Amino acid sequence: MTPGQFTLSAQERAVLSDLVAQFTDVLQQGSAADDPALARLAPSVYPDDDEASREFRRLTEADSVTRRQHDATVVADALAEADRASTQDPAAILLDAHTAPAWMRTLSALRLVLASRLGIAAGGPGSDPAPAVLDPDSPIVGIYEWLGYQLEQVVVASS
Repeated sequence: MTPGQFTLSAQERAVLSDLVAQFTDVLQQGSAADDPALARLAPSVYPDDDEASREFRRLTEADSVTRRQHDATVVADALAEADRASTQDPAAILLDAHTAPAWMRTLSALRLVLASRLGIAAGGPGSDPAPAVLDPDSPIVGIYEWLGYQLEQVVVASS
């Protein structure tokens, strides 16, 4: 692997494409007020003032969703381009100053949404972030961990 790129197999690209499409659907159909997973993407900036937090979210949520949708499109486009252009498996995914941050934000957002669905808390220092029972054989847990690995690959490739 050369700097500025990482690789994904055809199967990994298909899984990630599906996850990104589902994430885009969640962004388009939901709101932080109705979906705890989306609320996790926009945590309270005023933990001691619910009214100020609601107002801040009201003022910033649309822009945040637009940015996340744009980032997801960057990732989806890169995956589609790799599918079209690659004659090898795994295929190289090229990163630059524009695409690397979009990949990092999208992979992080996907992990946050899955963490919310799995019941993994956003614990503070010294807290246990995992729920009492988390089945390590669950496919969604595997996807959550795999997304963390892919995030690490993007960070390393962009360094």
